[in-house]
Amino acid sequence: MNWRRARRIGSSLLGRRLAVRLSEPFYRWLAQRQTVRRLQSLPQRGLLVNLGCGYRPLVGWVNVDSARGFADVVCDVRAGLPFREASCRAILSEHLIEHLTREEGIRLVNECYRVLEPGGVLRISTPDAEKFLRAYAIDD
Repeated sequence: MNWRRARRIGSSLLGRRLAVRLSEPFYRWLAQRQTVRRLQSLPQRGLLVNLGCGYRPLVGWVNVDSARGFADVVCDVRAGLPFREASCRAILSEHLIEHLTREEGIRLVNECYRVLEPGGVLRISTPDAEKFLRAYAIDD
């Protein structure tokens, strides 16, 4: 269900004041329920997973994020990945790992290897800090 549509329905049914007060716990519950349904409907092998999709989901991929935005699966990756062992053909993570502590990042990479099929691909990209630091230092 589209989140904006759900919020509109909730607002019209409950009244604006009550919907605003109940929105976060209600929508968190709804996201968890939809996530469980989506996980059950996924194939057992060959998944393409996009971790930390934000507002740029990839078509044909299982988009994962901690916020409900455009994600197919809503979860906090710091707590582990909700996929079966050896079920993912490829995992993509762009601009996510820099938001984690070193320990959380190591746990995430270990989780990625757990869910990757033999010969699967893990691609992690992060911003180039040197580029921004040089631009800052050179700029007068």
